[in-house]
Amino acid sequence: MSRVAITISVASTQPGAAAVLARRLTSMGAIVRDVHDMIGVVACDVEAGMLDAVRALPEVEAVEEDRAIRLPPPEDDVQ
Repeated sequence: MSRVAITISVASTQPGAAAVLARRLTSMGAIVRDVHDMIGVVACDVEAGMLDAVRALPEVEAVEEDRAIRLPPPEDDVQ
């Protein structure tokens, strides 16, 4: 199954809540890339089939799939 890069907003504003969620996600098989505890965000990669399980966690406020943005090279004319 393919992996999906996601950004998670943590439901709790308590200090350490993002780190606790990151440990839980790791135990579920996620690859945690970044933990931003001060703003309550965890960035990770999960199996596509795990998305519903991650969204259902009580510690999770919202899940957003990362998107790639392509910019033209600097030498291209911008319209």
